[in-house]
Order: sequence, then structure tokens, then C-alpha cells
Amino acid sequence: LRRLTEAHEPNAVRLAAADAALELGDIGLAERALLGLSGAAIGSARHYIVRGRLAFVKTDIAEATTCFETAADREEKLRAVCHAELGSRLMSANRPREAVKAFEKSDPLPRKALPQYVRALMLTDQLVLADRLVKDQLQRADSIPDWALDAAAHIALVREDLEGAAAYLERLSERDTATLATRLELTSLLIQLGRQSEARPILEALRRDIGSFQPHQQMGVARALFWMGDRVEALDVAFKAYRLGDDDPELHRGLAILALNSQIPVEQVDTVAPNVYVRLKNKSTGETKEYLVLS
Repeated sequence: LRRLTEAHEPNAVRLAAADAALELGDIGLAERALLGLSGAAIGSARHYIVRGRLAFVKTDIAEATTCFETAADREEKLRAVCHAELGSRLMSANRPREAVKAFEKSDPLPRKALPQYVRALMLTDQLVLADRLVKDQLQRADSIPDWALDAAAHIALVREDLEGAAAYLERLSERDTATLATRLELTSLLIQLGRQSEARPILEALRRDIGSFQPHQQMGVARALFWMGDRVEALDVAFKAYRLGDDDPELHRGLAILALNSQIPVEQVDTVAPNVYVRLKNKSTGETKEYLVLS
């Protein structure tokens, strides 16, 4: 920006600098870069696109939508990509209904925006259209994208087709790109379907890698262990997950539910040792101090 006087196209530099500033999270710098725009650049589609991105960062959804709509009207060749980006950003802002409307205006819809469009349709209960778009992907001659298998599994779950959902997740879990969430969900489904022998090796692999999981993922493993009947180990895993994320109410609930349903006899403790809860009481003052001895 300091060398704008040397630039062949100063307005293009300002727009690029504003975009870069937004990537860096510097709203003030982005706004300063746009202040010096002049001539036709002020009314250009490119200016309105950058303004729309800036408005999204500032969580002004109405202004952002107006900017992208204006950009689409200003330059026809950018119309489809403007509406597609608007839809994707509305999804990131948790506005699936508005996102669907934006995606529907993107004609032709860019291929990279299709996963977000399908997700928006699923979140707004438009399963028939979502299913049709996913089926088109499943029938492709080349490789089926991961997102299509994942979406197909979730559509099957909504329709209570557990076997179908498991089949899609099995195909997805065989890929190198399979996520931990996919493996956990597949394990849960197989257990619900009574296919414990197929779930067991997946669960054992998850148990071996559990040290690298986030607390909510560890709680997912604990639930699977519980459903498989390994209730003592399930409680141990759940407690460790809770300790790692004890500020998360979901983990509080997860541990409580497993503990209340485990029906495991409470161990009577008579020795201070690792994993023992201790209360010390001063006989003369009545003051108490409480500790949990960690292993």
C-alpha cells in the first residue's frame, strides 16, 4: 500500500490488499485499503465482493447479502460465483435457509459449492432434492467424493434406513481420508444393528489411538464401549474425557448418563491412593478440605 504510486493499477492493488487484510483478520486495514478507491472501481463487482466479505467478517449479514447480490447484478459472468460464495458464507454463518436461496440463483452452480448446497438442503429438510443430487454423485463413473458418501449416509439415517447408512459409512471408512467421526458413527451403527463382531475391531483400533482424540471424541468411544458391554472400561474412558474437558456441559452429561446406567457397584475405599476422593475434616473447627488424588 505504501508503494501505490508505483502501481500500474492502484485500484486493483487496493482490492487485493483489502482481501489479504481480511485473511489476516485485520478489519481496520481492509477498510483503509478500500478508502482510496477511485473511478469505475468504486462501482465494480469486485469492490462489492470485497465489501461483502468484509461485512461477513463484521457479522453484518444483511449488508453482506446486499453487496454480493449487487456484485452479481453488476457483472453477469460473475453472477454464478457470487451467489455460490454468498451461499457458502451464509452456511458458515449458520443461515441454511438463506444459503439455499443463494445457491439456487447460482446457475450453473460451481462444482466446489455442491457439498455446501446439499448440506443446506439437508438442514432445511429438503431431502428429496438433496437425495437426487447425492445420487447423481454416487452414479459417477469416476471416483465418488467423500462428501457424497457422507451425505448419503445421513439421508439414510433420517429415513431410518440403518443398514443403508452403515453400508455408505463402511465404504467411506475404507478410504485413507476417513475421519474419526466416520469411524465412531459406523461403530455406533454396527452395534445398533447387532453386528458387534464387525464393530469390535474398529472399536479396538479407536481404543488404541484414543490418546490423540479430543475429549468429546473420547466420550464417543466411551459410549461405544458401554454399548458393547465393557462398562467398567467405558466409565474409565468417560471419566478421563471429562477431566480433559470439564468445562464442557456435554461431557458432564455424558459421564453422568454412563455412570447412572452402568449399575456397577461403588467400590468401597479404605486407603488413600491414586483415583481416590478424600475429605479431610478438622475435628475442632469443623472445617473440611476435599481432594481427588490423581493417578
